[in-house]
This record gives sequence, C-alpha cells and structure tokens, in this order.
Amino acid sequence: MKKWILAFLTIFLTPGALDMAVRPNLSLAELVIREASDRGIPPAIALAQAHVESNWNPSAVSPAGAQGLFQVMPTTLVGLARIIGRTLNPFNPIDSAQAGLTYLRQMLDRYGGNVHVALAAYNAGPGNVDKHHGIPPFMETQNYVKKIMALIPEYEAWLAIRSGETPIPSDFKGEKPPGLTREAGLVGAAGLLIGAVAGAIIGLIFFGD
Repeated sequence: MKKWILAFLTIFLTPGALDMAVRPNLSLAELVIREASDRGIPPAIALAQAHVESNWNPSAVSPAGAQGLFQVMPTTLVGLARIIGRTLNPFNPIDSAQAGLTYLRQMLDRYGGNVHVALAAYNAGPGNVDKHHGIPPFMETQNYVKKIMALIPEYEAWLAIRSGETPIPSDFKGEKPPGLTREAGLVGAAGLLIGAVAGAIIGLIFFGD
C-alpha cells in the first residue's frame, strides 16, 4: 500500500504536471516589452493586454476571427501592414506584437492617452467608443478593460522585481509572469486531475494489494 501511495504522489505532485500547462513563454514577454517600449507604451499595459487577449498563445483564434498573440482582426491587420510597411503574419508573434501595439498606440493618441478608453476602442472599435462617448455598454468590452487594468499592477510588480528595483519576495517565481487567467487555471487543474488519475491507475496495476 505504501508503494501505491508513493506512485500516486510522484505523478500527481511532479513539478512538470503543476507548471507546464500554465507556463507562459518568457521570450514572448520580452518581445512585448521591447515592442511596447519602442512605441512609448508602458510595458505593463502591453503585457497585461497580451495576457488577456491570447493567454500568451500566438496561435489563438477567437470566435469572432481575431488572430494571434494580440488578437488582431484580419481587416485591421491589412491596414496596419500598410502603416508598418510590410506584409504581416497574424500568427508570427513579432508581427502580431508590432501590429497590436501599433494599433494600441493609435488608440492612445486618439483618446488623449486614456488607457481605459483606448483599450475599449481596441476591443470594440473606435466607432463604438465615439458613439457612446467612452467605454461602450458591452459586457465583453467592459470586462476586457477591467481584466487588463487589474493585471497591470501585477505586471508592474513583476517588472520591478526582474529589474532589481524591489527586493525579491520569498515566493517570487521569476521564470513566469504573474496573474494566470481563469482559463489557464482550468488547464492547470485539468493537468492535475489527469496526473491523479494516471497515478491511481499505475498504482493499482503495479502495486495493488
């Protein structure tokens, strides 16, 4: 019985099972920081936006057809390609970051640097923002803005710790950005459940009394 429990715990509590399903690609975070800085956008805003848009998945596609790391719509991407001066691949993280953050820069300039309204325009379109004289009364857009604004302080803290501006707390995990989305959390929970079931099956097969 002790061997069965050991097999169960080994698979269920392995660090890989706990971390791999929810670990963002840190190179993507560095890319976003660079492209945001080049456009005069605070990196924490851009990091939080990428997090909410795609949960760090460059291959993400929304039900509405938005694509890539920054979930740019194909028609918007065409216009941004003219501004950037080359054809853009929505699933190339560099192209997506450049397109998405160029568009966010446009919205920030259009709305006087108001981050809340610029994000709403990114999500719902500037036409809807102009029509409603601010954040439109769409639940999706309002939740979108709230999620990003809630993550910005977490990313600011993460950036400060990584740069050495603040002491590193004992529980800091520098290999991954903070603030996992609910969807990522569910993926991680699913991984734990699968690990638990696999551990139980192996334990029964090899160590059952």
